[in-house]
Amino acid sequence: MINNIMHMINKYTLTTSHKIIGILYGYMGYIAGILGYIISMLIRMELNTQGLAIVRKVKEVTIYNNWITIHGLIMLFVFIMPVGIGFYGNYLIPMLIGTSELSMPRMNGISFWMLIVGVVIFVISNVLMSKPISSGWTLYPPLSTRDADNIGVNIDLSLLVVHVLGISSTIGSVNYITTNKYNRHVGLTFMNINIYNFSIIVTSILLIGSLPILGVAITGLLLDRNINSTIYDVIGDPVLYQHLFWFFGHPEVYVIILPVFGLTSLILTSIIHKDIFGREGMMYCIISIGVVGYFVWAHHMFTVGLDIDSRSYFSIATSIISIPTSVKMFSYINTWASGRGFRGNNSSWSFFSFLICFCFGGFTGLLLSSGSLDIMLHDTYFVVGHFHTVLSLAATFGLLIAHYFFLPIIFSYSIFESFSFYHTFLLLVGALLVFYPMHLAGLSGMARRVPEYADIFIPFMTVGFHGTFLLIFSTLTFIRSYFQFLSHINHSNYL
Repeated sequence: MINNIMHMINKYTLTTSHKIIGILYGYMGYIAGILGYIISMLIRMELNTQGLAIVRKVKEVTIYNNWITIHGLIMLFVFIMPVGIGFYGNYLIPMLIGTSELSMPRMNGISFWMLIVGVVIFVISNVLMSKPISSGWTLYPPLSTRDADNIGVNIDLSLLVVHVLGISSTIGSVNYITTNKYNRHVGLTFMNINIYNFSIIVTSILLIGSLPILGVAITGLLLDRNINSTIYDVIGDPVLYQHLFWFFGHPEVYVIILPVFGLTSLILTSIIHKDIFGREGMMYCIISIGVVGYFVWAHHMFTVGLDIDSRSYFSIATSIISIPTSVKMFSYINTWASGRGFRGNNSSWSFFSFLICFCFGGFTGLLLSSGSLDIMLHDTYFVVGHFHTVLSLAATFGLLIAHYFFLPIIFSYSIFESFSFYHTFLLLVGALLVFYPMHLAGLSGMARRVPEYADIFIPFMTVGFHGTFLLIFSTLTFIRSYFQFLSHINHSNYL
């Protein structure tokens, strides 16, 4: 028995197999997603009660912003990216281009274990330290530098985590680009490879181009905290951090959604046995999304006092980026309408939910592209509802499409259709009940990141709380189907 345990430990810790590492990314991402979801439930429970019912009991007002910080960082960096890029990227990319392994398998293993190291440090900084990190997931100064509640090594460790995760993502991105360039099958050009591989290439370029900027921004925070360098203080430039962060943060939005676009395209073509409608146009749309994504960062900063010319430019550029995304949505709808095999299976429910959430959230994003309107809505729950609908929910449903399609193929055991339908239906209805009232509350002026609110917002929060129950039932259904799935498979037969 000891020998078997040691064999399993060596197999999963010293492996360079892209399939095993991909599955490790998947387990890591799913576990982190459940933890981030539990923290979001704490946020919803606090918002459902007027005053500070939960926050006052723990005698720490900043704990609410700590929940927001942890939830955002976990969902973005430890759930969506490891699953969408790490899991499916590792598992599928070599097989889709006709090679047996990634070009640098040991670097691939290092990338995963650096992710684990970053997660461990993040847990230490938030659980074992006395003061909670309450600067928000964007880590804005002075909340992350001079704020009295963040004096201590905990915020320094969290900044170190961002560095470690950035290095991990950069290593993985270099590996994906070199694999697609040098290891692909003879005669397979960039324009002929699978759209998922192409989306991973563009995603990797976005990461390599934007992560060093985030590293510079985080290093400035560390210098301000530890040697009083005043880079982001009033002596320096208080808005500089926002420019640096969102120059990374907006390409990061497309880093999250582009692999989902690629997975959706791959699964659509596999099920209906036809190529995606407008395939070449879809690939140029991915390129244009990646390029324009670098030039619209300041639409997150309309409230910092930009001049009218800058606001006009970023408003126009943000509106332009809606064109390629709209083309992709029309291509998906046309592809679905031209094939009969995609109707009624377990991936189709997630596909319809993906279209609903992305189109609805994209429309609200088009409203926020207006600089004058964004100034009124920026610090309200309208932005929270938009962000979660267009990015979080659309990305989650896109990953569910891949989950219900690929896991039965990988492990040769099907997931019950009833489980997938109930899970996806409850998730969609519950999410709409949670986030649609947020748009209305934001239009009425409800401030985000504030746990207290006026009586007029009670109906919005009540509807959202009832939607939370549907989300809980949906998650329990997913966990039930997943354990039923795991109980019938043997990993060693399929790796």
